[in-house]
Amino acid sequence: MENKKIVLVGGGGHAKVVYATIERLKTYDVVGYTDTEERDFFELRYLGDDDKLPEIYKYAQHAAVTVGQMKSHETRRTLYNILKGIGFSLPPIVAPTAVVMEGAEIGEGSYVGEQAYVGPGVSIGVMSIVNTGAVVEHGSAVGDFVHVSIHATLAGDTRVGTGSLIGMAASVSNGVTVGDR
Repeated sequence: MENKKIVLVGGGGHAKVVYATIERLKTYDVVGYTDTEERDFFELRYLGDDDKLPEIYKYAQHAAVTVGQMKSHETRRTLYNILKGIGFSLPPIVAPTAVVMEGAEIGEGSYVGEQAYVGPGVSIGVMSIVNTGAVVEHGSAVGDFVHVSIHATLAGDTRVGTGSLIGMAASVSNGVTVGDR
């Protein structure tokens, strides 16, 4: 059976991580990446800027937004809206060493990195990142366009609002709510 074809939208550091995960999963064939400029990206083919996405959709109906979130979630949100408008499917990408417990839900276009843990009853919103080694414990709710950075920990029953960034190695105590943005 032939793998589904997927395009990466973004060519920076986070793109390399997501690409490595997709390669390990062996579920999709990555056709290349789009970005504002060509970058050094392993052997992956540069397909042009995002204006090429409607043309790419003709042969690859799946996409992964591979732009991280250091300053704002707005770029990820904009790309999501563009891709959905074209018709792309944005599957969640879950690394093979991640643990996602029964009853957890991972939203469209979200990424769960290597050695991350997503506990039972957790809800991860659309286009969110649970990065390498991050922990999201039981009953927590992570909103849309959130980035839970490398080795950050959300204790049980936490809430993280839309567009928020939980910094590298940060800890959020049980029951705490982090607002939007």
